[in-house]
Amino acid sequence: MTPYAFECYGWLMTATARTLFLTLCAITATTLALALVPLAGAEEPVDPVVRAAVDHPERPERDRGEDVFRAPDQVLTWLDIKPGMVILDVFTGTGWYAELLARVVGAEGHVYAQNPPWIYTKYPQLHDLIEQRLSKLENVERWDLVVNEMGTGNGSLDGVMINLVFHDLFWLSDDVPDVVADIYAMLKPGGWVALIDHAAPAGTGSEYAQGGAGEGPHRIDEAFARRMFLDAGFVLESENLIFRQAGDDRSKAFFDENGPGKATDRFALQFRKPAW
Repeated sequence: MTPYAFECYGWLMTATARTLFLTLCAITATTLALALVPLAGAEEPVDPVVRAAVDHPERPERDRGEDVFRAPDQVLTWLDIKPGMVILDVFTGTGWYAELLARVVGAEGHVYAQNPPWIYTKYPQLHDLIEQRLSKLENVERWDLVVNEMGTGNGSLDGVMINLVFHDLFWLSDDVPDVVADIYAMLKPGGWVALIDHAAPAGTGSEYAQGGAGEGPHRIDEAFARRMFLDAGFVLESENLIFRQAGDDRSKAFFDENGPGKATDRFALQFRKPAW
């Protein structure tokens, strides 16, 4: 398992294995970074607030090791996230993006870090990891809700981050269109959704999204995902090509041992709820 896969599934390891893995990551981080296939697309000038969040001294070294794959400086600048925003981070996992979002929106903003409650019972180590992270962030609120019960319907959110987890909704929920409809209702008019995920072969719909943690390819057909959001009433505002990798084998799991060590082919889309 590479550092890239660790963020999603590394917390399933035993404590001993996890410690050994992180030690090895720290020793080999520079070597791995040099061996990676570079991300595609031209980089944009990074927002100074975003840069401060990404470079914050309290960010864990494990998180920094993921930056080469996830390019959070480019993503957060592209999304034009501003201080004071209220944002939901769907299936936050260890809170990797929730922490960054919290530092960008600042004291006047708020971040909801959603995880299904059963995951803390099944994987107690995840509870400890996220509590350790969120204890230093006063503007982040844990949202321990199953995905079909997130909807408040009150139009209170400025944005929703769905980073590398939309495919997971297809094993977390029996009704993904209902989840997307709830997200639409939770957003203010003009609010946005960031959808970033591992691309599956074209025309496969949700086939490659099936399977629980560590099972199945964990990818989603881009055209299928786009259509779900458009059908819910969203409009596609922008697309970022920074994560495109034409040489990636889309049929393999993103954490396949023959694949990681390079970036997967990912689509990055920003949808918006119409302001009218």
